[in-house]
Amino acid sequence: VAYSGLAYLVGTMRLHRLAYRYLRLARQKIVGEHSGTESHLTLEVLPDLAWEHDLTATVSEAIYLRTMNRAVDVTPMLDEVVQQFRAFGQNQALEITLAVRGFFHHADGRLRSARADFEELLISARRRGNADHVIWGTTLLIPVLMSLDRTNDAVALDSEAVQLFEEKDKLNGPNFYGSHVQVLGVQGLTTDAVSYAEKAL
Repeated sequence: VAYSGLAYLVGTMRLHRLAYRYLRLARQKIVGEHSGTESHLTLEVLPDLAWEHDLTATVSEAIYLRTMNRAVDVTPMLDEVVQQFRAFGQNQALEITLAVRGFFHHADGRLRSARADFEELLISARRRGNADHVIWGTTLLIPVLMSLDRTNDAVALDSEAVQLFEEKDKLNGPNFYGSHVQVLGVQGLTTDAVSYAEKAL
């Protein structure tokens, strides 16, 4: 994961050869890396760590490629990762990948595809009781629903997000404020919308 992050960082500085070197390193199994379990039975069914590193690096590479060239279609790369994470029940990583793919779908105007990804993310996060990913999924889905004229659905999701969000949550803050402003605006609550918009800045 650290190498993937470094690849993205140096890539944004236009050090592309170094970025690809880090992406190659990110795909390698770390010698002596602990699997997280001592159970031999569990180890037999766990996916290989190098396999997981490769998929994580692929997501990072897709983000990097799309950042450098908005016209490039990274969907096939992300489709493969989604299928693999689904197959092995790697739900945390699946939800992150769905968020990335859904974001690119939304940016490309493929709203129904974005909606499907964000809804799957939400279903998975709710099932696991992951509050961070639930609020993340709701705040990503709300603007898509608004664009699809599903205002009532967006308002209902916003109510859920309001219940979950805490002011100290700096990670989800910008997404929450942005989606909440849209819902307040469509309800004609302009003063409240402006107040939340200022918090987002």
